[in-house]
Amino acid sequence: MAKKSTTKNARMGARANARRTGMFEMRNDRERKMFAMIAMLAVALLGSVGVAVAAFSQDLNINGTANIKATNWNIHFENLQAVALVGKASEVTAPTIDTNTTKIGDYAVELKAPGDATSYTFDVKNDGDLDAEITAITIKTGAGLTCTSTGANATANSAVCGKLNYTLKNADNSDVAVGDELSVGASKTLTLKLEFDGSATDADLPDQDVEVSGLDVTITYGQKNN
Repeated sequence: MAKKSTTKNARMGARANARRTGMFEMRNDRERKMFAMIAMLAVALLGSVGVAVAAFSQDLNINGTANIKATNWNIHFENLQAVALVGKASEVTAPTIDTNTTKIGDYAVELKAPGDATSYTFDVKNDGDLDAEITAITIKTGAGLTCTSTGANATANSAVCGKLNYTLKNADNSDVAVGDELSVGASKTLTLKLEFDGSATDADLPDQDVEVSGLDVTITYGQKNN
């Protein structure tokens, strides 16, 4: 009888231990599930914080428009006057202003003695809507001109170019130069003069006709830099 009682008690103890073990495992399982739910809740909370931050963001916009207005660039020659002659100088062909009013050309003159001169006076007008200034100017004078002659003394005759003065002057007799301004609506009177230097001597006079070239003048106007 004592042996059966001991066996029964052992079985009951084993079942109790099993129940305790099962209960412990169930508790551990519940704790694991609870931790998992807490972790998921933390993720959800973090997600909600992110949404909240986005909800309080704001775009700031600046809107505008711009127009580039059409401009009128119109600088031209006008009021070309008749030649002014000094000494024995003469005009062979009178100059003309072309249809674009940007070129005075095709004139021919003759000089015969020291002191002879020809002068052409004209206006430069700014009819555009932008202030302008001279950005470049090309004019040759004296030895910069090209003189061509014939005969035995052709070389000596060609040296007469050194006695020719070719100038472009403002109305106040100052040289037309880079930086000269021409405001909107303004005009300037210029004079182009070819002169046989009065200081020339008999030794400078050619014994044959001399053709002079290189009398072209270019004035470049650009927008004034304010």
